[in-house]
Amino acid sequence: MRRQQLSAMSVGRRVRRSSSVLLAIVLLVLLSCTSKPRVGGECRLPVAAGELGSLCGFHNPEDLVYFRSANALITAEFAVGGAIVAFSPSDLSSNPRTLRLWPRDSASSGMLGAPLGDANCRPPSPASLHPHGLGSLEVEGGSSQLAVVSHGAPDAIHLFDVLGVWPAVSLAWRGCVQFPPRATGNDVALHPDGSIYATNWAPSRAGLSGIYYLLKGSFGGTTGEALRWDSSQGWRSVPSTAGALPNGIALSADDQVLYVADGGRQRILAVDVSSEAGPAHEPLGVLGNPDNLSLTPDGKLLTVSFNREGDLSILCLGQDRVCRVGWRVVVLDPRTRAMQVLFEHDGSVLSMATGAVLVGEHLFVGSMADDRIGIWRISGDVSSDIWPPE
Repeated sequence: MRRQQLSAMSVGRRVRRSSSVLLAIVLLVLLSCTSKPRVGGECRLPVAAGELGSLCGFHNPEDLVYFRSANALITAEFAVGGAIVAFSPSDLSSNPRTLRLWPRDSASSGMLGAPLGDANCRPPSPASLHPHGLGSLEVEGGSSQLAVVSHGAPDAIHLFDVLGVWPAVSLAWRGCVQFPPRATGNDVALHPDGSIYATNWAPSRAGLSGIYYLLKGSFGGTTGEALRWDSSQGWRSVPSTAGALPNGIALSADDQVLYVADGGRQRILAVDVSSEAGPAHEPLGVLGNPDNLSLTPDGKLLTVSFNREGDLSILCLGQDRVCRVGWRVVVLDPRTRAMQVLFEHDGSVLSMATGAVLVGEHLFVGSMADDRIGIWRISGDVSSDIWPPE
């Protein structure tokens, strides 16, 4: 593992798209659609700062969100019929206790308050839910909400109230919002005013058309954009967010700036959403193709991208195992435009990482195709100008 600190300008000079890299990205994503998580294998907690450990007992935990009020991290299984699962950062072991929030092991909590979203929406059945990106909203002294992008016909965002405190955490379904035609959802962010922001990855993700858009986006071609939904106007495109395979999405701590991972162009877009036609900021350069986004407590951005360590993805084709693909965790400071690689990994402990969430002294890392969650013990103060300090 190693660290680097780079400016956005130096990233732009160093990152060059080549046909071989793009082909590897395409093969990697195609492989991830059919790969199976490994069965068994030992997990252990990290002992020293800078060490990567793992938490067993999960299935394709593609995205993670933390609810401070519930003392719980929530993830969802990236698979048809996937469940929504919670665990607590204060109750950790190599095989931590988990709670199945949806569908419930016991009777589900009833709906609280008026339904949200589209009037014709219904709660997802256990067989139909296909979770992808997650979004969260915690209002001081108010309710906590979870948003889940689910693939289907059409894709939809399901909205839940998060109730209770660990270990008595539960979900109450509140409604859903269906994506517009020719839109494939990826990630979601909730605004305190009731609006919803989401990434439209491409018009389609299935069949030959899905392969076409995957190839187009991998070569930097525009395939989608960020969308905004509210109860009065429905869905609208967010100006200045058109991108190549738009992926993760997040709002700044003050909810004034929207960040969108422009995956195929190796950058993060930043748009002012405090007004109807807010100005676009200069994009933030990223080493690699950014996936999910999250915020640190002091407003920095965390993302994950694949590196060239671990298995060569083309050699894994036709094998009944997960490709041990390497990855890196990157932190960016929107104020200074500085980028730092916190650490890189070869995929041996956790493969196909997709996002990272900081809780206390631990960084939790999700995966689109593994049976565990990564846990990295940080060193230093996350509020320092260079995080973590050398």
